[in-house]
Amino acid sequence: VHYFMRDVRGLQLLCVLERIKQLPGVNPRRIGLSATLGDVSLAQKWLNTGTGRECAAPIIEEGKKRVRLHIERFVNYADERDLVERDGSGNVVSVSSGGDMGEREHYEYLFKQTLDKKTIIFTNSREETEFVMAHLREIALKNKAPDVYRVHHGNVSALLRENTEDEMKSADEKIVTGATVTLELGIDIGSLDQAVQVGAPLNVSSFAQRLGRCGRRGQIPQLLFTFVESIRINSADILGPINWEFIRTIAIIELYTKEHWIEPIPPQKHAYNLLYHQTMSCLKSNGEMSPAGLAQMILSLGCFKNIPQEDYRQLLSHLIDIDQIQRTEHGGLIIGREGEKVVNSHKFLTVFLAPEYLLVKDENRTIGTVDKVYPVGVRFALAGMAWETVDVNVKSKVIFVKRVPGISVVDWDVDFNAELHTVLVRKIRSVLKTDEEYLYLSERCKERLTEIQYIARNSGILDNLVTSLSGKKYAVFPWVGTRQLMTLHYALLHRRIKSKLPWITCVYLEVIFSGTKEELEDIIAKILHSDLDLYDLPLPDKVQIDGKYNEFIPLELLRKQFIEDYLDFEGLKNAFR
Repeated sequence: VHYFMRDVRGLQLLCVLERIKQLPGVNPRRIGLSATLGDVSLAQKWLNTGTGRECAAPIIEEGKKRVRLHIERFVNYADERDLVERDGSGNVVSVSSGGDMGEREHYEYLFKQTLDKKTIIFTNSREETEFVMAHLREIALKNKAPDVYRVHHGNVSALLRENTEDEMKSADEKIVTGATVTLELGIDIGSLDQAVQVGAPLNVSSFAQRLGRCGRRGQIPQLLFTFVESIRINSADILGPINWEFIRTIAIIELYTKEHWIEPIPPQKHAYNLLYHQTMSCLKSNGEMSPAGLAQMILSLGCFKNIPQEDYRQLLSHLIDIDQIQRTEHGGLIIGREGEKVVNSHKFLTVFLAPEYLLVKDENRTIGTVDKVYPVGVRFALAGMAWETVDVNVKSKVIFVKRVPGISVVDWDVDFNAELHTVLVRKIRSVLKTDEEYLYLSERCKERLTEIQYIARNSGILDNLVTSLSGKKYAVFPWVGTRQLMTLHYALLHRRIKSKLPWITCVYLEVIFSGTKEELEDIIAKILHSDLDLYDLPLPDKVQIDGKYNEFIPLELLRKQFIEDYLDFEGLKNAFR
């Protein structure tokens, strides 16, 4: 249930359950299952939506659980030979052939650690999964070891994914599977010997899921973390030597294993995309409806209790203007000509964003999908193997391939979004500030932590809001979550001060300011003590919560959704109290 609570599909499910309840006039019982809930009361409230019932949640005390954790680190001392480029979140950006010593040592280590052990290797991107598993397969080939390496993510064909799941359930085969979020949830893959996480988990919830995959059937959960760092010495960049991903991993482990904390569910009180979808769905099911009858049916659904009638009136008016719906001569509402194109498509049934994919086929066998055309002769990776394009049917959106030896790369335009909660960011600061010993760190990791703590403490970022980086560039460290940090970003922009979040999971703002450090601190203090109206912020039109049907929603409502459901000025101010 925790997955549905975080996703627009969960809201759609609640709407559908309520509408089904109205048809026969019965109120079916809802049962939600989860092994990784932080605040159970939030799940109870979510399941209660639209039922008029009080959810019962039996809490089972499991007592203390043993967990085996280990973090290992590998280093690329970068030069001009060959590099694996990574962004601030540790994701692969570009690759040149061969790899540095750290990369090679890392893959050899993974090969040895997973040999004859049923393992899931988790990464945070499909590209990284493909790359890691291709290397392990190559090492196995050189060592004349069996090919037990599989890839499991949303772009691998359903048949290949199901084959992998069946192989992992088998007690005989020690399959090693590279995966993203697809193996975090629900799928029965039998008992595992261990799980491996390459890089940092995205958040505490993700860590809890991945740890839970290997602690079943009475086993002690065993999770191995690995990091590869590319060391580049640049004396001008005082924060560059800090591996934030590494520190975040320690913070995540501490929050879950010692404080039993998991991120709460972010608000979704203004789900205008779903409001559009349910409006069109009702008109599709019922035919002509009066505006009042339609509003009564839609706004009575529990998911839309925070949406005022004026917002719905504005949405309906806009949908009439763009011919998604139209008025009849009797004053009723029906689906318009443009709306017919939407609701008559099989894609209308889903409410989540899904990119346009091209099918990849080896003769008549489907391998999976990619989101761009790879021209004839170009090689790319998919399902843990390298392929070469032999033909492209653009009209049918099919790429025909043949399998080739070696290692190739692939990239998708959209991968996972991530955000950090204030509690996690504060824990990151605590890890940097205190001298607590973490027994799950290898000797190399302990040395690296000591280095990073020394840099952080001497840079002033742990105790000062603003730290000078160079010239007019400053780093602002309020030690708050991503949403609160972005709120400060727009508040500074409101005062014509440019700033940016260097990467999506960054814990500080990079600010360009011509004044002094003290003047910038004073401006931020004034913002925090002001009665800032978020509706006055200079938000570009493109700044909106992603949604499949955003093109049909008035920009004013999308802006309101971003302000009300994403920005958090109160949370920013509370962090300084």
